[in-house]
Amino acid sequence: MSHRVVGRVKDAHGLKGELWVVLFSGQCDWLDALNASGEFHLRPQEGSDEGARRFALKGARRHKNGVILQSSDLRDRTQAEAWRGHFLQIPESFLVAGQGETYFLAEIEGFEVWKADASRVGPIIGFSTNGLQDLLQVRLSGGEIVEIPFVEDFVERIDSKERRIYMQLPPGLFEAQLGNEASDEGPESDSLESDDE
Repeated sequence: MSHRVVGRVKDAHGLKGELWVVLFSGQCDWLDALNASGEFHLRPQEGSDEGARRFALKGARRHKNGVILQSSDLRDRTQAEAWRGHFLQIPESFLVAGQGETYFLAEIEGFEVWKADASRVGPIIGFSTNGLQDLLQVRLSGGEIVEIPFVEDFVERIDSKERRIYMQLPPGLFEAQLGNEASDEGPESDSLESDDE
């Protein structure tokens, strides 16, 4: 089974062995699926699942910019603190939206962002969050990386067959990130509903 890293253990939470995991994006639509699975996995390195450890899951809930995980395998704060810095991985199957449902960020990684006027901006190479919105990390043709809020107001449409996201970008979006020499390449967007037919 393939897995994807979605966050990192920031610290223990409370005294009963709970873990506070900070998520790499604000999106957490997979939480119900994780709770239903009854387990979670932590691994020491983001880029490799070698050494991943399975934990029984008693419950997972949202907390600030992440989630709190409770496990019967972690009985106190000291045991939980030992896992600080480890990465939370979840099955890729938790990150696949059905028709008419909101896209998961993992599903659009590698897509290219295009402006509504059909000019190419660049590929999506990752994600981050500003606490309020998920951000697309896009590499421009010159190699610069910009962040575009993934909000519905900016998204014209998502073409999953062509692996493109067409966006209406406000003027000056990249200037603030790149300075006065900013390129005129880029958009912004947030959770959208899939419209594949």
